[in-house]
Amino acid sequence: MKQLKGYSCDKVRDMEKAALDKYKDMNEDALVDALLDNVRKSKADGTYSAAELMQFAEMMSPHLTQEKRERLANLIRLINSDV
Repeated sequence: MKQLKGYSCDKVRDMEKAALDKYKDMNEDALVDALLDNVRKSKADGTYSAAELMQFAEMMSPHLTQEKRERLANLIRLINSDV
């Protein structure tokens, strides 16, 4: 995941739109699988950043229901407890 610091608002919106477009047709199970796959790969190659995962979650949060935000937060806690 990319750091958002220093990006313009337009650039962040473009990144957000690209992420939404990429994942919009996936069901929840497929989304969780994609997230865990990305986390496994980034942990294996040493590029995993808990802070970047939180930034991504914060960027996606406005597009989620409260229930889905809570599930995402629980998933991230599980992922980060294994760092």
